[in-house]
Amino acid sequence: MTHATNDNDDLKLNADGSEAVDETDLAVRSTPTEMISIDQSTGIDVSGLPDEEAAELKRKWAEAQITIAQESHRAINQVRSLGANLDTLTDSVSRANDEDVYTTVEHTQETENTRTTTIMGNTDRAAQGKISNWAKGGQDWNRYYIVAGIIAATLVAIAVANSL
Repeated sequence: MTHATNDNDDLKLNADGSEAVDETDLAVRSTPTEMISIDQSTGIDVSGLPDEEAAELKRKWAEAQITIAQESHRAINQVRSLGANLDTLTDSVSRANDEDVYTTVEHTQETENTRTTTIMGNTDRAAQGKISNWAKGGQDWNRYYIVAGIIAATLVAIAVANSL
């Protein structure tokens, strides 16, 4: 058997141009392996494991793939939803601007992993991009101030009524 080499030193060719096969290479190629693919370039060889353990690893891998697909689908839907909401808000602000109406729109959307707040409009507040405390994730104290003001006004009215 005559061997020739080409640009790739690892590839040995016979005189007729066919690939020369080394016996040790055949032994390596013929060894059966059973792989669980982690990603495109990484895998786990489970051929040496007992059948039950290999089956359990395959089951867990399949469950993980399903979970990843579900989370990916959920994230895609959340992004699409946010995009649709922002398109609607942009259209509303644009129409208000065309009609010479001043408007500020603040939108907050929370998902499992993120909190997105958008403020838009044609007012100074919108131009400054200052979002409300609630949109920042803080407590909205306005309702407490209103209730406290009503209670204070009632107490003052009672005190004035009693002093007459």
